Amino acid sequence: MDPDEALARALQEEEDRTAAAAILAADRDIGGKHARQAAFGARLESGVKTALAFEDPLAQASALSVVPVDRLEAEAAALVTESEAAASDAASDGDGGVKPKPLSREDAMLLRTLRWFKLEFFTWCDKPKCKTCSNADVRHEGMAEPTPDEHAHGAGRVETYRCPLCSAVTRFPRYNDAVKLLETRTGRCGEWANAFTLICRSLGYDARWCMDWTDHVWTEVWSVSQRRWLHCDSCENVCDKPLLYEVGWGKKLSYVIGFGADDVVDVTRRYVADYARCLRERRGECDEAWLAQTTRGLTDRLRAGRSNPDELDELRRRDAGEADELHRAGTDVPPPDVPFDDLPGRTTGSLAWRAARGELGKGKQAAESTDGGGVSTDDDITREARESTRKKVAPVDDSLVIAAANKYSTSTTPEQRETMGRLLRNLVKEPGNPKYRRVKMSNAKIAYAVGGDTFGKQLLVALGFTARDEPEHGLVFSLGDAEADISAVVPSLETAMKRLKEEDATVAENGDSEDVKAEKAALERMIRAEFDKIMETENLTPNEAAMKALNTVRERVSRR
Repeated sequence: MDPDEALARALQEEEDRTAAAAILAADRDIGGKHARQAAFGARLESGVKTALAFEDPLAQASALSVVPVDRLEAEAAALVTESEAAASDAASDGDGGVKPKPLSREDAMLLRTLRWFKLEFFTWCDKPKCKTCSNADVRHEGMAEPTPDEHAHGAGRVETYRCPLCSAVTRFPRYNDAVKLLETRTGRCGEWANAFTLICRSLGYDARWCMDWTDHVWTEVWSVSQRRWLHCDSCENVCDKPLLYEVGWGKKLSYVIGFGADDVVDVTRRYVADYARCLRERRGECDEAWLAQTTRGLTDRLRAGRSNPDELDELRRRDAGEADELHRAGTDVPPPDVPFDDLPGRTTGSLAWRAARGELGKGKQAAESTDGGGVSTDDDITREARESTRKKVAPVDDSLVIAAANKYSTSTTPEQRETMGRLLRNLVKEPGNPKYRRVKMSNAKIAYAVGGDTFGKQLLVALGFTARDEPEHGLVFSLGDAEADISAVVPSLETAMKRLKEEDATVAENGDSEDVKAEKAALERMIRAEFDKIMETENLTPNEAAMKALNTVRERVSRR
């Protein structure tokens, strides 16, 4: 057995043991069934909490800031045009059948967002690279307790890996905080579903976070034009193929629950080919009547704050339509246009990982699903996505730039403004140089100029930068990719530079005393010394060390 397969099996066995231990513990109780039902209820409450987190306006604003909305809308419009032409051609054939409907703009936008998320935004992580030397062949050491910062971002557990080359230990926190995941942009199916569901909500879609009790997570999105919920798996770039898991991957589903802002629904019927068999052989964790009553109660609780009768009527119409759909589902009949043999095995993750979980599928499709290590094999989509990254970076809103630049200028020292000004100046002088488009917070001087309470991050986001957490460099702000044309943003960069110069001119006119200059120089020396000390003594990334150094010195000075 190769090391990758051993790791995959070890992690899967650890998850299986945890689940088995919980069931055995419940069985040992006198009221074993009651205990299992209580544990089931706790998972339902946890799912509600996860879904409600996507409703946070600040979280949605953060998500919207990383989505290339203009580009995706243009691609969606082109897709609508194609579907209209295809529908027209089909109608002209005069075969007397049901005339196909073209895609709505909203559904086309969903498809393009799903593709962008899979091919460009998020990455799969079986195991992280070594944070010190970037070696990919690290060895799983076990689990660790989350740090306070990791716990604050929803990491209930942390995997640790040791590098055989440099012996450094790399932590892989399993974050649940979708906003944090917009920075890290990596993980497994839980992280993918959390981040994608938040992005769907930020784009105005009604979305559900769907949890499969056999360990997978995905999203459902309400289609206004089709009046039904669409299955969306961001890991696979798949939309509206709910039998993918049972028929394609070979999973044996038991419970699938959808959690939204307005409802909690048992949607298992949508995802199984034979619900009667599923009910008979796999669903023993709780009483069916109890489950129906509990999900109905959670739905009523979520809707209690709604007072608009029109909104409530619309939700009831949705409920009725979905209830009818689910009643007809799960009868071993594939949905229209989705033949059973068109459902592949899983594509995300290494071959070892998918084999350990029994998700390769069968026959020819299983063989195809092993190609590319989790990368889509659709050459047309891949080529189109690569070409789309070469488009121009869209202009930004100058009013936001001015507001952010004003806040930054009035909250920083001349040294901080000088560093920020140099970053912007390099971009203006050489907009085609990709190295100037990446601002690495692992650099202590940049972290001092951009981080903390300086409003520097807000200024970079207003200028079109997006943030992500990279294993090698920590937090990095990027403006487009290496091949993008950023000329449309240059005028806004110049606007920000002008505001920084105005503040410097004001400070120069008023002048700093020698005592103030000396104090600032002393602070910089303290921060640098603290940063070096932390890097030598603590197992932190450069970005974490820089932030801790800033906060430590700030606290030390405030106590004087």
